Amino acid sequence: MKCLSRTLAVSLFAAMSITVSADNLLTDTKFSSESGWLTWVEKPALDAGGSLKLEDSKAVAKSPAVNKQVRWNLQLFKDIAVEADKSYKVTFKANSDKAGKITIGYILSKAPYADYGTATIDVEPGEKMYECTLAVKKDKDGKYDLPRSLRFWLGELKDANITVSDVSLEEIK
Repeated sequence: MKCLSRTLAVSLFAAMSITVSADNLLTDTKFSSESGWLTWVEKPALDAGGSLKLEDSKAVAKSPAVNKQVRWNLQLFKDIAVEADKSYKVTFKANSDKAGKITIGYILSKAPYADYGTATIDVEPGEKMYECTLAVKKDKDGKYDLPRSLRFWLGELKDANITVSDVSLEEIK
């Protein structure tokens, strides 16, 4: 019986390793509060009917048309610490009903929200895989404070619905 238990445990570990890349710095590729993902909707976007929810391992956003269409109107983020002076590849799937831009950033998670690296991605209608590179640097004063977070800013999409899933973050070696 012990041999069968070990075989089962090894098989389960192997299956999990195939499902989640060993190089993925995110321990869970699902968007959920259990895996540490949070959402934020700015008041102008919220008042205009905007929303951002975590459901079925995906982030589901409604980005309304507002007077001031700014990226931070809708934010999806997770605190994670990575090293400065390295580059990281962010890969994810997005399904949008309109073309637009989303920005991926790595920032200080508290005021003054120092920017350690950002990339803007042109999103097309339909479901597609996207990737970008974040060259993570210290701020202009040489600081690299904690806590830091990986962020998806979805607020520049105007009057659009977008679903984001299957995220990974890997160091580029």
